[in-house]
Amino acid sequence: MSERLLETLVSWCKENEILSLYLGTMKQFKAAQAFYTKNGFNRISKSKLPKNLLNNPLDKVFFEKKLRPQLS
Repeated sequence: MSERLLETLVSWCKENEILSLYLGTMKQFKAAQAFYTKNGFNRISKSKLPKNLLNNPLDKVFFEKKLRPQLS
Protein backbone atom coordinates (compact mmCIF):
# COMPACT_ATOMS: atom_id res chain seq x y z
CA MET A 1 0.00 0.00 0.00
CA SER A 2 2.72 2.51 0.93
CA GLU A 3 4.65 1.81 -2.26
CA ARG A 4 1.53 2.40 -4.38
CA LEU A 5 0.90 5.70 -2.62
CA LEU A 6 4.51 6.76 -3.19
CA GLU A 7 4.29 5.73 -6.86
CA THR A 8 1.16 7.87 -7.24
CA LEU A 9 2.93 10.84 -5.65
CA VAL A 10 6.00 10.44 -7.86
CA SER A 11 3.84 10.17 -11.00
CA TRP A 12 1.90 13.30 -10.07
CA CYS A 13 5.12 15.20 -9.38
CA LYS A 14 6.62 14.20 -12.72
CA GLU A 15 3.44 15.22 -14.56
CA ASN A 16 3.60 18.60 -12.79
CA GLU A 17 7.31 19.13 -13.53
CA ILE A 18 8.50 18.80 -9.91
CA LEU A 19 12.25 18.17 -10.06
CA SER A 20 12.89 16.65 -6.61
CA LEU A 21 11.11 15.40 -3.51
CA TYR A 22 12.48 16.12 -0.04
CA LEU A 23 11.49 14.66 3.29
CA GLY A 24 12.63 14.38 6.85
CA THR A 25 12.14 11.78 9.54
CA MET A 26 13.27 11.09 13.07
CA LYS A 27 16.41 9.06 13.82
CA GLN A 28 14.49 6.26 15.53
CA PHE A 29 12.26 5.58 12.48
CA LYS A 30 14.63 3.04 10.95
CA ALA A 31 11.89 1.23 8.99
CA ALA A 32 10.85 4.49 7.32
CA GLN A 33 14.46 5.25 6.44
CA ALA A 34 14.85 1.80 4.89
CA PHE A 35 11.59 2.28 2.93
CA TYR A 36 12.75 5.61 1.52
CA THR A 37 16.17 4.22 0.57
CA LYS A 38 14.58 1.17 -1.06
CA ASN A 39 12.39 3.51 -3.10
CA GLY A 40 15.15 5.64 -4.56
CA PHE A 41 15.60 8.37 -1.96
CA ASN A 42 19.14 9.38 -1.04
CA ARG A 43 20.09 10.55 2.42
CA ILE A 44 21.24 14.17 2.47
CA SER A 45 22.39 16.65 5.08
CA LYS A 46 19.98 19.24 6.41
CA SER A 47 22.03 21.93 4.68
CA LYS A 48 21.04 20.44 1.28
CA LEU A 49 17.31 21.01 1.90
CA PRO A 50 15.58 23.88 0.10
CA LYS A 51 15.54 26.99 2.28
CA ASN A 52 11.74 27.28 2.02
CA LEU A 53 11.02 23.70 3.13
CA LEU A 54 8.83 23.52 6.20
CA ASN A 55 9.97 20.65 8.36
CA ASN A 56 9.32 19.12 11.73
CA PRO A 57 11.95 20.32 14.23
CA LEU A 58 12.19 16.72 15.50
CA ASP A 59 13.37 15.47 12.11
CA LYS A 60 17.10 14.75 12.04
CA VAL A 61 17.40 12.45 8.99
CA PHE A 62 16.68 13.91 5.54
CA PHE A 63 16.19 12.46 2.08
CA GLU A 64 15.93 13.61 -1.51
CA LYS A 65 14.62 11.84 -4.59
CA LYS A 66 15.54 13.47 -7.89
CA LEU A 67 12.73 13.04 -10.40
CA ARG A 68 14.37 14.76 -13.36
CA PRO A 69 17.93 15.76 -14.13
CA GLN A 70 18.79 19.23 -12.90
CA LEU A 71 19.44 21.69 -15.70
CA SER A 72 22.54 23.84 -15.48
